[in-house]
Amino acid sequence: MDANKNKRVDRRILIWDRVRGPSAWTAVLSGTFFGAGLLPKMPGTWGTLAALPLAWWIAPAAWPIKLVVWLLLLLIGTWSGKRFFELFDVPDNQNIVIDEVVGVGLTSLFVAREDWKLWIAAFVFFRIFDIVKLPPVGMVDRWSKGKPGEPLNGWVAGFGVMADDVIAGIQGLLILLLISRF
Repeated sequence: MDANKNKRVDRRILIWDRVRGPSAWTAVLSGTFFGAGLLPKMPGTWGTLAALPLAWWIAPAAWPIKLVVWLLLLLIGTWSGKRFFELFDVPDNQNIVIDEVVGVGLTSLFVAREDWKLWIAAFVFFRIFDIVKLPPVGMVDRWSKGKPGEPLNGWVAGFGVMADDVIAGIQGLLILLLISRF
């Protein structure tokens, strides 16, 4: 039996010797959302919390402008996820939290700046959907990591890092819209 087949991949691995040059540093800074993903324990929660000031700051903007901001961060995150995969050979490295940033940004898309209860609800609903991974989030998450023993394309890995959180963010948004109507 192949010894590597049962070997568990450490998804929090970040080998600093491999972070060389502007492209690598840009990927690490953007992917970890300026270091939030490097905080110990619960990187997804830290990334989500780090995103809230940005979401709150752009809250007064029209929703199409906010959507453009989150889509730009989606593109940056996809590239960053690709670079992380190339640098560390780990699909969906847990230090990457820009996916949580985009996810909670989408969940809070229609939250007014002064509605602190909905901000808390946006945080909670996004984290629940991100952690529980209801369909199709779980399927996309598994797809993004590839099949064992098969090579994984960097762009697929990068998009996969982002896709499950985008879907979780949309799920959170739908619940938030539903409860805010009552």
